[in-house]
This record gives sequence, structure tokens and C-alpha cells, in this order.
Amino acid sequence: VKQDSGTQKGILTAQQFTWKSLLNGPVILQLHTYVTKAAMIKLPPGRHVLRFTASSPLGHHIHLCSTVPFVFGDEETVMPYLDKESYRFMEQATNIVRAVLKVMQNFSIENELCRALKDLELTHYPPQIREKHLGFEEEHFKAFHTALWHFMTESMGNKVTLDMIFAFRVFTMDFSAILTSESNFMQGTRTYRQTNKT
Repeated sequence: VKQDSGTQKGILTAQQFTWKSLLNGPVILQLHTYVTKAAMIKLPPGRHVLRFTASSPLGHHIHLCSTVPFVFGDEETVMPYLDKESYRFMEQATNIVRAVLKVMQNFSIENELCRALKDLELTHYPPQIREKHLGFEEEHFKAFHTALWHFMTESMGNKVTLDMIFAFRVFTMDFSAILTSESNFMQGTRTYRQTNKT
């Protein structure tokens, strides 16, 4: 079919978007058509915000489908969904809590404790993160210890006891931290990473 030289194509553009930057993100999809066209966008796992821009000489109708739940709309429609924690984050947090509980359950069984500690480390600091962030091991363990302390104090209603401080220090092997219920961080923390012999 020969197109009239005066006819303009309709254009649909999808690009990554963030409200934190004035710059446009990279274009993920760009469609040019005179009549109708379909395309598929394959995104890696995780949360994505895309901005769709459409233009056409007469009008357009856009139909979006997905194999996973998604939200389409303006900022007021989308933002409440972005405020919630992602499913991947919640799953990772659940796995870490399970690994912490496994360490606690096996605390008096030496062989099982070594295995549980190794599982905990692999859960909160897997090899793919370790390889990607070489040289940041101390910062990672400090952040993990801070999060663990916060979790423990929140679980106990912010009532810090000497037994709780002792348990935390034995669990993390970090005896230099100043532990308080008011702070969400530990001051003067020196990270100690336990190496297990297998």
C-alpha cells in the first residue's frame, strides 16, 4: 500500500521515568505507524516506572496488557503504589528473618550453628551482591547489624535490656557498638565477620 506523502505517522514512545530527575530516561520502545501496530516490552524483574507519550495527526487508541499487575495513570494514581515496599523486597526481608531465626534455634548446636550462620550470610549478602560491590563488605555488615538491632528493639517494644545487648553482641560478634533504644543506628561500630570452617 502506497502512503500519501502528506500523511504523518502516529508515534508511541515508552521511556524510563523518575520524578527525581528532570532528564528523560532512556527510550525503551518507539513505534511509528500509519494504521495499527503492536509491540512487546520485556523488562527485568523489579519495579519500573515508564512514561508513555503518544502523538498522531487524527487520534489514537492505546491498549496495554501485562502478565504481571501494573498501574497506569498520572502521578497521583501511581505514587501510592510506589510508596509500598516491593514484593521482592518483602520476600528478601522474610528470608533474612527466617535465616536469623534459624541461627537462634541452632545457637547451642555447634555444627548446625556454623551452617545456619553461613546460610544467613548468603541470604543477606549473596555472591552476586558481593561481586557487584567489591570493597564495601564492612559497610554492608554495618548496615545489616544496624538493621538487625533496629528489628530487635522494635520487636521488644524499644525496651533494651542487658540480656538483649548481650544476645546481639554474641550474635554479631560486634562488641564495640554503643547500643541504645533511641537510636536507629549504632555508634562506633566496628564490623566483625565470622569465618566458619567447613
